[in-house]
Amino acid sequence: MLDRTQEYLKDKLDYPAETKDTDYKAAVKFDAKTDFAAKLVKHILGFANSGGGYMVIGFREGPDKSLEPDSALTEEIAGSYEVTRLSQHVERYLTGQDRIKLVVYKTPSSRGTLHPIINIGRFCEYPFVCTRD
Repeated sequence: MLDRTQEYLKDKLDYPAETKDTDYKAAVKFDAKTDFAAKLVKHILGFANSGGGYMVIGFREGPDKSLEPDSALTEEIAGSYEVTRLSQHVERYLTGQDRIKLVVYKTPSSRGTLHPIINIGRFCEYPFVCTRD
């Protein structure tokens, strides 16, 4: 039996829809040296400063503009979203500030594909400010 969090995350995979607290990203391997990783930081800080939320990896926009699973998602890509490495990368941009709270869930869709879902906590006292380019 699934707990409430697992059910909630599975619904995000089975019924994808971008909302104020949920964003979907293509199946791109997390590598701190890429432009994608820098853009990911920007989105994570945006979510943290607007109340927190979820970033689901492994979806793309279909021909009709709806979200659909990205066929490029592999176990290697899913495995690259490891919470310690991701947190350390984000915190490089937050010199002298509170730590950002991230949790990475590896959630299987009904098709059996494992999707990383990043849960981003909201700031505690002060909004986060990016201190590097």
